[in-house]
Amino acid sequence: MADGMCAKCSRYLLVVFNFFFWVSGCGLLGIGIWICVDDRIEEFLKNASIGFPLDWIYVFAYVTIGVGGFIFITGFCGCCGAVRESAWMLAGYIGCVVIILVAELVIGVYIAVERKNLEGMLKTELTRLVNEYPTHNNNVTMDFIQKNFDCCGARNFSDYKESKLNNGTTTLSPWIVPNSCCKTENTVQCYSEARNLGPTYTEIRSRSCFDNIIDFLYENVVILISVAVGVAVAEILGVICAVILCQNRTEYWDWD
Repeated sequence: MADGMCAKCSRYLLVVFNFFFWVSGCGLLGIGIWICVDDRIEEFLKNASIGFPLDWIYVFAYVTIGVGGFIFITGFCGCCGAVRESAWMLAGYIGCVVIILVAELVIGVYIAVERKNLEGMLKTELTRLVNEYPTHNNNVTMDFIQKNFDCCGARNFSDYKESKLNNGTTTLSPWIVPNSCCKTENTVQCYSEARNLGPTYTEIRSRSCFDNIIDFLYENVVILISVAVGVAVAEILGVICAVILCQNRTEYWDWD
């Protein structure tokens, strides 16, 4: 057993912390696998009024499986390593946590440095989705964005005037916008507001999707940073506890 009060506290903290870490990894793995194998998920999303893009849900599932698997391995090494005071498992746990910390740091620095470029990529992608609407499943993606972010078009609803929805020409009269741009089922008034540019907007979502998405991200950036810092602090404490436990094992040089 570990020698010293500090080592014993580190052992118990590692067991408790990594047990929940391991359980969360199991949960993520289960959710990801369930989404991939259960056909009812796809059927439900097709029939649901939210119009969530199917491509997104499968990407989410694969990412969840990958992240869940890594968390499962990390939590297992940390929990079992603390219980058995196994130097090998604790070393594996420390390595996994260091990888997570480095990945979080790299992602944070990349987002901070490339913020303007990422915003430009978002605007370019929204413009492409609008121009190609309603082909290539873009209708599902843009409908989801416009309904959930209360917006219409990349810059504004007039973007659809030259989209494939209106055969790529400004000479057609009258041109229309997707129904997801309308606040209610009164599409006649919605189309009229779009073509006449107001003067008031009661039936059409007049805000830019790009602006609304950026505003949403900036409004929640403090929460995201706080969560990221909290997770990083917990991970660093976990590494410190694992190092203390390794150094205070009764048979410190026994790595079997």
